[in-house]
Amino acid sequence: MSREDPLKAEFVSSSIRKGHLFFNPDDIKEMLGGIPDGQFEKISRGYGRKIGNGKYYTPDEVWDMREELRDPVRVVPDDSR
Repeated sequence: MSREDPLKAEFVSSSIRKGHLFFNPDDIKEMLGGIPDGQFEKISRGYGRKIGNGKYYTPDEVWDMREELRDPVRVVPDDSR
């Protein structure tokens, strides 16, 4: 991302102010509307770090995973010509 997303910056700074430096998978699934385990595993690849026996995610990674779940914008050609 070439420019900083102000909503992402606010989410990250707000999370840190609240003491959430890392999120566990259950918290993230709840934040994302209760997505199924399989869908979470698919979007969480490439994110997170192993701490102890679990994998944890930073606030900016949580935001990026959220963005991956959003429907991409589809451009439909105008055939009215």
